[in-house]
Amino acid sequence: VVMYADDQTLFHWNHQAMQAMLTAAEEYARDHHYSYNVKKSVVSLPVENGWPALTLQDQAIPVKEAVQLLGVQMTGGRIDHNSQIKTMTTLHSGTWHFPK
Repeated sequence: VVMYADDQTLFHWNHQAMQAMLTAAEEYARDHHYSYNVKKSVVSLPVENGWPALTLQDQAIPVKEAVQLLGVQMTGGRIDHNSQIKTMTTLHSGTWHFPK
């Protein structure tokens, strides 16, 4: 049996709470015989936040300023409304027809 844990998302404004949630997820995974692929994981947060690295399975999780979460553009850990609008209008530019 092969099992995958896809699209898990954690949000918190406090580093210690976020690390505690990651540790709890890691313990749950270990107890249920699966593991996370840290290389496929990402942390999105403001560059100037000063947080130490968040870890999963004793590995630092890669930090990326801009990510997409279930189709939602996020930059610096927050929804990027301008990027979201630009992406959606580009995707649907050929489908909008306005009467003259």
